[in-house]
Amino acid sequence: MPPSAPTAAHDVRLPCAKVLGAARGRAKAFRPESVVNISGMSFGSLSGNAITALNKGAALAGCLQNTGEGGLSPYHRNGGELVFQLGTAYFGCRDEHGRFSLDRLKDLVAGAPVRALEIKLSQGAKPSLGGLLPGAATWASGRSWPP
Repeated sequence: MPPSAPTAAHDVRLPCAKVLGAARGRAKAFRPESVVNISGMSFGSLSGNAITALNKGAALAGCLQNTGEGGLSPYHRNGGELVFQLGTAYFGCRDEHGRFSLDRLKDLVAGAPVRALEIKLSQGAKPSLGGLLPGAATWASGRSWPP
């Protein structure tokens, strides 16, 4: 088949070199099928249709989809395997008092195609207090933001 054909190299797989969980002898250690995966994006910034499309695409491509901090929704359950991101808000993993619940996390993971967990320690994309942007920030150049 010529290299410019629409399906050229679709049968080529590039698995991850690392077996996740092997270093600690995890019972469900696995080698991800692909080194290319779908990174975490906030559920609040994507529509249900977008998440569904990404998850179906992950299933077709044989890659993992990261849920992002917004939790695991029904839109993430369309055949693609997942990396569940547990962020600072504990979406889907809180008890009735709003505290982190390991039991809820275990139940959530057991009922979904979650292959790995990602612990998000802080909000790196925004300065200051996580989701709150300061009224004016100073760039390294000394200019203030917004310009």
